[in-house]
Amino acid sequence: MSFTKEKSKQERNKKIEVWLLKASIIFFFVAITIGSFFFFGGLKIFQPTIFVNDFRGCEFQIHTIDVENGDAFLLRLPNNKTMLIDCGEEEYSNRVVSYINQYFESEGLNKIDYFIITHPDSDHCGAGEIIFDNFKVDRLYRPTINSMNEPLDSTLQQSFKTSESTIYDDVIMAAIKQKTKMIYSQEGEKINLDNCEIQFLSPSKTSYENDNNYSAVIKIRYYTKSFLFMGDAEQLIEKTLIEKYGSELKADLLKVGHHGSKTSTSQEFLSVVAPEYAIISAGDNSSMHPNKEVVERIKLANCEILSTAEKQNFVLTVNYNQIVFESQKESANVWAIVFSMTIVLCLVVLNLPFSPREKQKNSKPDKFNCE
Repeated sequence: MSFTKEKSKQERNKKIEVWLLKASIIFFFVAITIGSFFFFGGLKIFQPTIFVNDFRGCEFQIHTIDVENGDAFLLRLPNNKTMLIDCGEEEYSNRVVSYINQYFESEGLNKIDYFIITHPDSDHCGAGEIIFDNFKVDRLYRPTINSMNEPLDSTLQQSFKTSESTIYDDVIMAAIKQKTKMIYSQEGEKINLDNCEIQFLSPSKTSYENDNNYSAVIKIRYYTKSFLFMGDAEQLIEKTLIEKYGSELKADLLKVGHHGSKTSTSQEFLSVVAPEYAIISAGDNSSMHPNKEVVERIKLANCEILSTAEKQNFVLTVNYNQIVFESQKESANVWAIVFSMTIVLCLVVLNLPFSPREKQKNSKPDKFNCE
């Protein structure tokens, strides 16, 4: 009887040892996964977009936010100022708001100082109302186009054409509701900060046949580097800029007009600007943007293309008088795979025997003794 109890006790202790071993191995896998998870961003991977935080603290940053076939650029400027140039379609508003929130948390900022709506197209201003719902905006730079429901209280406003876009109207009404100061984007408008100047080169008129040509064309100079943002301005505007500014259009980086469409980025304009880098905001599912001829033209100009279709979100800064870039590095899909593999490994460990196999009852003895 005591022998049976002793055997049961040994078997019970053996099971406990096996379960402790399994638990230790599972704990190891889980600890490594959880540790890596928080080290590489933690709960932020569940955000609608991945924040590129490589140049945290740099006084000058340009963040390109991937909004497919639209524009959205978030800038960190000297004197702790921030600027948002366009904001994409409304369907991508979660991406833009999430990115700005992560950026503000990282940099200890809390408002958008300058919000530029280049023109009324929805792929540039669609998320505008939601931006006003989520952030304090000090100044809105807007095109010389009235919205449907805004009050017209000056002769200047009454002379502008009125857009029939409800989306654009929602943006303007949201700005009015927040009592944001509104400024019309016009050639000659400037913003001066330490070691940085933002200059509006276009529009030079208050009326155009094509809404794309209302686009605010902005040149940003930071120390010796310059950045030219074209909105959706077409070749008509490019020609006007060449005639007026000539070699002053030279820029180190060009935000290509109209997502690389054939309506923009003429050979003459590209030759005058002579950029080292070109940003193209376009989705990888677009059949229209960018135009193959425009892409080839840019490549032949020895200009490196930075496309949201390939890089998604990316950020640049100026370091030792050089423009440097970093792209998003990880995806929530990667972590889905990692978590799945961890669960599988844990299940495998739980089903491993971790004990010597018992001999089969009918197995032959190793050696016969006939005595």
